Amino acid sequence: MESLRWGQGQDDGQKQTAVYQKNLANCRSSFIKSLEDVENSLAADYTEPTKHRILVESVRANQEAVTLARRKDCGLGNLEGPVKEEAEGCGEEEA
Repeated sequence: MESLRWGQGQDDGQKQTAVYQKNLANCRSSFIKSLEDVENSLAADYTEPTKHRILVESVRANQEAVTLARRKDCGLGNLEGPVKEEAEGCGEEEA
């Protein structure tokens, strides 16, 4: 009977080792995932000012394109230079 108990003890030890190794693997996986999340957040924070600048420039270019199109529709001629003041009021009907 003692040999049965001894074998049972080895099985229990192997089970505990397997559980420990599984928990350790889960911990490592969680740690690596956390590092990836931090890296992704830092990368996003680093690129945000550039994205903002590009969007601002895009809005400005689109506004200028609309102004130029309105100026052309109003027959204001030369499309060079500042056109906002000239294009304002074009196409509006007087009350």
